[in-house]
Amino acid sequence: AIRRRKREQVLRDIARRADVAPGSVFTTFETKAELLQEIVFRRLGELFEAVRGAVGAHGGVDQRFRAFADAAYAHEVKELRLLADNIGASWTWSAAAEASNRERMLPVFPLMAGILSDAVASEELAPDTDIPLLCDVVFSCYLRTFRKGVFDGADAAEMAGHLSRQINMILNGSRRKAGG
Repeated sequence: AIRRRKREQVLRDIARRADVAPGSVFTTFETKAELLQEIVFRRLGELFEAVRGAVGAHGGVDQRFRAFADAAYAHEVKELRLLADNIGASWTWSAAAEASNRERMLPVFPLMAGILSDAVASEELAPDTDIPLLCDVVFSCYLRTFRKGVFDGADAAEMAGHLSRQINMILNGSRRKAGG
């Protein structure tokens, strides 16, 4: 009974913030997971702007990815539990919801690809670097690092440091070899 009342209160709070009747919340969203997904996606524009501004166009690959991590986690740590719930709920999404998620996350991949392409152009990374695969691996590490915040109490700086170490380890396989 307590959990039901808490859920009802959350629903009323969401409806109040959206300036709609509580009943209309679930006429718009078929599932709680879809509602949660929409709440998280409403914050994406701010996240992308923060990361884009922090990364810039200058500096080495390690420096730029650390700026990416610092900005992203500083923004995301404010709603860490919400993000964790959304990541967990993502396993229950419909194919259409997953397609929507991928579409909405698209802006982050050109940003990461730009960092990696610049590193290839500056000969910091090898010319045969698989940029799309590296973007996918880095993004997977980014998402996985939220667990450190949720379960280990890591703050934004600790999470960013962890991700930076992971990225450095991953990129070591793509670093341009001396004389190569």
